[in-house]
Amino acid sequence: MIRYYSNTLPIIDEIVRAIIIEVNDKGFKVELPDYENVEGLVAYNINSRMKKRNKKKNSNYDFYVGKELLLIVIAVNKNSRELDLSRRNIDTEEMEIYKNKTHVHMQAYGIFRYIYMKIKGITDISLIDDVDINNFMTNTFWEVQNTFENEDIISKILNKSNYSQVLELINFDLVSSSLEQFKQILDHYIDTKFVSKKKSVNKQIKLGSYCLDGLNDIKYILDYESYVFYPEIATGHNIDIKYINDKNDAIYIIHISQKEASDSDIESIYESILNEIVTRAQEKNAIVSFGF
Repeated sequence: MIRYYSNTLPIIDEIVRAIIIEVNDKGFKVELPDYENVEGLVAYNINSRMKKRNKKKNSNYDFYVGKELLLIVIAVNKNSRELDLSRRNIDTEEMEIYKNKTHVHMQAYGIFRYIYMKIKGITDISLIDDVDINNFMTNTFWEVQNTFENEDIISKILNKSNYSQVLELINFDLVSSSLEQFKQILDHYIDTKFVSKKKSVNKQIKLGSYCLDGLNDIKYILDYESYVFYPEIATGHNIDIKYINDKNDAIYIIHISQKEASDSDIESIYESILNEIVTRAQEKNAIVSFGF
């Protein structure tokens, strides 16, 4: 499995993205897609244990197999690679920190993934070899993280006069690329994706559902807190999605900005988001209505 962080396990008190894979009367088991699907356990409190939980999708209960949620790491066993997690409420400040940290990290990761794909001649993300890209990140991005924070990495590597400060930290004997090839790919990335002009557009998608668990369905479908589902946005575009809910309706105001973007580029991004919504709705067997 591809992992997005240098450490193979999260740390205590970290907010992590999790997917429920098993539910019983005592709690539920999850896997963490950002950490090579390492598994963890969440125990119900005493009151929750009194309620019988349904394992099937689309139940009216809070937890079911396939549901995605954010959890807090409360214990890590490095030897057995087992995690204990908590579903305590995450306050607004914590959520903002998590969202910003994840966005910046995925943007930095995306730049190095772009370089990796160009070196390997890969045009389809699904064709990336998990082990190979993890090794590449170990010797490039994650090595650079030992010296610079993600914000500094992005600002330096996207500046031709400063990116040598990042590249000098990479041992190119361990990477299937020369320094010159790396620079050429990076120069092209800077010239084509990060130039001075910026064009923005606002779009609105309204999703409504009359199901009892409709609002949870809608939250799952768009999953506005995760940038992993939109790698092309994380590597070349900025996206800001504001969420407003009223009973079982939800309105997502999507602001897309891309430097040197044409109208067709913006529409293409918007269409990809709509396609993702439809796909995730089908996965969930959710019944939702669209309004624009």
